[in-house]
Amino acid sequence: MSRSGQGMTLLGLDGRRFGVLMALARVGPATQSRLVTELDGDKSTMMRTVDELEEAGLAERQAVPGDRRARAVALTALGRKRLAEARTIADDVAGRLFGDMAAGEQLALRDLLASVVGRKKDAG
Repeated sequence: MSRSGQGMTLLGLDGRRFGVLMALARVGPATQSRLVTELDGDKSTMMRTVDELEEAGLAERQAVPGDRRARAVALTALGRKRLAEARTIADDVAGRLFGDMAAGEQLALRDLLASVVGRKKDAG
């Protein structure tokens, strides 16, 4: 297992959980349906992931004002702390992987990867 993988595991995270925490930090409390859309995932995987985050105390389901059936998922204080720790690990790994690349090369790689992901969504 890589150093980043070991670090994330020590935090109780994997790529799937990290992605959901990142999405929650970006969009704020969100329904599972919104998270599925944000992450281009599926409902059953998202439900399982949110259950795992909730069990770990990293996220919580909250009532949505005006809709007694809906629940929004929100980061807890522990979730924000773990996310900050995970971002530090991810930034360290990215620095080691891409630190020797010029800024323009890093942007070109980012744009290329975004294009590939975009094509995958269009084809799916």
